[in-house]
Amino acid sequence: AEWTATLQEETGYTYYTNTVTGEMTWDMPAGFVGSANGGGVGDGGASRDSWEATLQEETGYTYYTHKVTGETTWDKPPGFDDAGAGAS
Repeated sequence: AEWTATLQEETGYTYYTNTVTGEMTWDMPAGFVGSANGGGVGDGGASRDSWEATLQEETGYTYYTHKVTGETTWDKPPGFDDAGAGAS
C-alpha cells in the first residue's frame, strides 16, 4: 500500500504518509486501504470532528478549517458529514 496511517498521540488525530512520495496529509487519501483510526481513536483525522464548517456571509459559501493543523479549504473534507452533526 502506498499510504500508511499514523496516530499522533499528542492530539489523538491520525495523519497519512505516502510511502512512495513522502507526502503527509491529515485527510484520508482516496483509495486508502487499512485502519484509518491509527489504533482505535475515533474516526481518525478525516472525521467531522476534525473539521469546522464556517459560512462566509459575504459570499454565501462554506469553507472548512482543520482544528489541529489550521488548514482551510473550500472543498468539503473526506468524512465530513453535515447531516451527522452531533450524531455518534
